[in-house]
Amino acid sequence: MIRLYARTVLLFLVLSLGSSLRAQIFESGGINYSIVQVYNILPEEEPEYVDVAYVYKGDYSGHVEIPAEVFHGGKVYPVVGIYGEAFSNCSNLTSISIPNSVTTIGTEAFFRCTSLKSIVLPNSVTEINVGAFKYCWSLETVVLPEGLKEVTNLVFLGCSSLASINIPASVKEIDDFAFWRCTGLKSISLPDGLEDIGQGTFQECSSLTSITLPASIQGISIHAFYQSGLKTINVKSSTPVKMLEGYDYFDENIHATATLHVPHGAKSAYRSAAVWKNFANITEGFSATSINEKELDEEAVSVKAYYDANGRRINTLQRGMNIVVYDNGHVSKKWVD
Repeated sequence: MIRLYARTVLLFLVLSLGSSLRAQIFESGGINYSIVQVYNILPEEEPEYVDVAYVYKGDYSGHVEIPAEVFHGGKVYPVVGIYGEAFSNCSNLTSISIPNSVTTIGTEAFFRCTSLKSIVLPNSVTEINVGAFKYCWSLETVVLPEGLKEVTNLVFLGCSSLASINIPASVKEIDDFAFWRCTGLKSISLPDGLEDIGQGTFQECSSLTSITLPASIQGISIHAFYQSGLKTINVKSSTPVKMLEGYDYFDENIHATATLHVPHGAKSAYRSAAVWKNFANITEGFSATSINEKELDEEAVSVKAYYDANGRRINTLQRGMNIVVYDNGHVSKKWVD
């Protein structure tokens, strides 16, 4: 238990602080790496982890493929994470392949990678730190890992080309300002089991016209949908989520023009609940199944683009795992034998 705790703490510090900790930096195949110095805490052991090193401006371009392991000094090291700011300001980085060995994406790891168009995060990733993809203006397609518990603060702030994203069923919380100023976001799928939506999460998402809130939602923070484009809000719970009177969660325009669809028999509860009662249009009899089926009807829409499992755009489906993006913004995975 002591050994596991020590490694976890050090790995967190390295990913968060970049190169400020003492580490052995080396280059292999055009990528910088750092051996995490676990022997500073456990002197009897050799270094066991390797990480993408802190990278300064503009060092990477085009497609970058990170291997699952790297050879250095006569020893093979697993690649387990990406440093904070590792690819920050790499404006010519267009795509990246991340192996299944990586578990952590560091703080602002891809900050302002303005040419990055797509990214597929392997299911090995369990932690995506603050602002990891902040201001990636060209980012259109994101596939989040199954098993992810939290969408962290500011993670997609200003990703104005992101049109659609599916939140994995494992996610319990979307943190503050996660999708703030994602002005091109038209569709987002929130899973049953999601419990909290943070402050300003969808603030200024001006293209987001419809959203369905699962019955599992326990908390919604202020400005969560402020100045968004919402015209339709579907709620699955018959009991309104508690909000504070006098604070803006939506805005006056949404309250005046959007329609709030609630379950059969729940209209009176919403009409008397703080903030919810400000909606001019509340209708009941919402059927989650029929709306979801309409939104996810892939046969009724055209394919916009195909991507391989590494996030690279391809012309047609190929053998193995494919990512399919539809004109309505929906993203799905398809396996071809």
